[in-house]
Amino acid sequence: MKIHNLIDDLQLELTKGGNISKRAAKKYIINLLVDSNSDLSNLLQSLEETKFSKKCSICNKLDFVDPCSYCSTNSKSKTVSVFNSYSDLLEIGTKTLDGMESNFVIGDGNKSKKQDVDNLQFKMLEDFVSKQGANEIILMFDKNIKSEIISEYIRSYFSSTKLKVSSLAVGISLGSSVEFLDQQTMNVALKNREDN
Repeated sequence: MKIHNLIDDLQLELTKGGNISKRAAKKYIINLLVDSNSDLSNLLQSLEETKFSKKCSICNKLDFVDPCSYCSTNSKSKTVSVFNSYSDLLEIGTKTLDGMESNFVIGDGNKSKKQDVDNLQFKMLEDFVSKQGANEIILMFDKNIKSEIISEYIRSYFSSTKLKVSSLAVGISLGSSVEFLDQQTMNVALKNREDN
């Protein structure tokens, strides 16, 4: 195999998910190949371990066990935070936010793929909320049109229940990406969340 074929094959694999551009993938691959000090064994080991990840059958989060480490403890929370993607959950989950013990990923987890409302996990969310004994769900979504449409579907889905459905406060401007918000902004948005 020629080196340019290897680079092309690796580039194709890295860009499959849609999160990495072809140019960024090629640049990363070339840097790995050119840097004689790079130790690919750690990268390869980490990539190998990803095949053991699973989606939790209860909350739809990624973990290495099913049910996930949270769901297997049978913990309960009156508030469920609902995320549209794993990247949002992982980024926000690293911050200490009030009322963020119980989380659910409603989409397929991939922010870069087009979300089809038919593929959202409404029934799974309903079961999770019921199991938690929750009285509120907080929609932890980006402020964009797609997220607003998904929010409306969720509100409609739960409209016949007593469940309170709230969103992050308007302090997060339209077009903002939740994963890039600082902890203080996120805490203010949670505190001032809107009832819908």
